[in-house]
Amino acid sequence: MFHKKSRKYKAWLVTWEWIGDHAKRDDKIVAVLDPRWRPDHVREFVELFFISTSRTASANGCTARCIVAKILIKRSTLTQRHDGLQ
Repeated sequence: MFHKKSRKYKAWLVTWEWIGDHAKRDDKIVAVLDPRWRPDHVREFVELFFISTSRTASANGCTARCIVAKILIKRSTLTQRHDGLQ
């Protein structure tokens, strides 16, 4: 007789938890993420999800501009370091 091994699946399960009816959602499960994601990537996903669902469009635009600015500053810093090594 052959016995099938039961597969154990791992994943990041992101759920919506709330206090009070004002924050209640229809779906409690927000996302199922790849288990290979690092914890800091999962945290970033949760932060961005919360921002995108709980704020106004103009507030999200301001947040996006700040994020893009940080990325551009980081890239320019890395480019300057690389150029300095030559």
